Amino acid sequence: NSARLRQGLTDAGFDTGESTTQIVPVLLGTNERALDTAQGMRDEGFEVRAIRAPTVPDGTARLRLSLTADLPPDAIDNLVDAMIRFHPDGARVR
Repeated sequence: NSARLRQGLTDAGFDTGESTTQIVPVLLGTNERALDTAQGMRDEGFEVRAIRAPTVPDGTARLRLSLTADLPPDAIDNLVDAMIRFHPDGARVR
């Protein structure tokens, strides 16, 4: 599931860092962008967390997406689609 999510987000232009675990970061840059995106994803029905400075270095604020093994593939695809709707240019919005 995490590999499917990382691939979908990467293909859409998002930076998922170097994670290879079930926790997938989506680097968004500013604290404001991470908070706004997290709220937008919650509005779409996804429970995501914004991780921002000082927890991470300035300029590397991100979403932390944590997946479970029983998540259906269409839920992952829907999350990617929601991220694309919120940021049509992916991570290039920085």
